[in-house]
Amino acid sequence: MRNWRKMTSPQRHGGHGACTEKSFLCLRGFICVLALSALLIGFLPGAFAESLHDRLAHAEQLRQDGKFDEAMGVYREVQVDAPELESLPYALACTAFGKAESLLYEAPDQALEAYRAAATAFQAVFEARDDALRREARLGAANCAARIAEIEARPEEYLETPDKNAVPPDEVKKRVSVLRQASLEYEQFLQQYPDSEAARRNLERLRYYWKRMVQETPQPVLVRIIGASTEYPAAAALPLPEEASVVLVPRSTQGTAP
Repeated sequence: MRNWRKMTSPQRHGGHGACTEKSFLCLRGFICVLALSALLIGFLPGAFAESLHDRLAHAEQLRQDGKFDEAMGVYREVQVDAPELESLPYALACTAFGKAESLLYEAPDQALEAYRAAATAFQAVFEARDDALRREARLGAANCAARIAEIEARPEEYLETPDKNAVPPDEVKKRVSVLRQASLEYEQFLQQYPDSEAARRNLERLRYYWKRMVQETPQPVLVRIIGASTEYPAAAALPLPEEASVVLVPRSTQGTAP
C-alpha cells in the first residue's frame, strides 16, 4: 500500500487492538468463546466434555499469544468433533480478526485481505440462535469494514498533508466514499443495538474523518464572464454561450481543468 505511514502498534488485549492515538477505532475484547461454549459442553458426556474444554482453552491461549493460525487449526478440529457448538464459527472469526490486527501496521496489504476474510467469517454467524453471538458478530463485521476503510482511505495521512492540491480530487472523493460506506455498517448495527457505545464512538470517528476531508479539500472556483471586451486593435470580443464558464484552479493543478 503506497504512502502508508508506519504507526505505533496497538496495545494488546486478548489479541485485539485497543483505542490508540494513531488508530481511530476503539475496540474492546471480544466475549470469551470458552464461556459461551461452557453451557453446551455441560450437556456432553463427561470425558468428551472435559477434552473439548481443554482444547478450547488451549486454542484461546494460542489466540491470546498471537499464534492465530495455530488457534484456528485447533478451533476447526473441535468444530469437526462438536459441530453443534455455535460459538466455534464466532471463535474462528475473532481469531481471523486478531490476525488482521497483528498485520495492520507492518503489512497493511496483507491485513486488508485478512480483514476481508474476518468479515466473511463474522457474517457466517449472523444467523446464530444466540443473540449475544449475533450482536458480537455484527459488531465484528462493522469493525472489519472500518479497518478496511482505514487502510484504503488513509484519512490521517490526507489530513496531515500540507498541500492538499497534491491529492487529485477524484482520489479524495473515492476515499470519502469508502469512509461513508463503512459508516453505514455502524448505522445499521445501531438500529438493532442502539445501546452499543463502542459502535457509536467508532461511527462518530468515521464521520469526523470524512467530513473533515470534505471540508479541507480545495474546491475549484467557478467564474462567469459577462460583457467581455478587448482593447486590442483590430480585435473583437465574441459573446460567450450561456453555459460557457472559466474554472480557476490552483497553480499546482493547472492543465487538468476541463
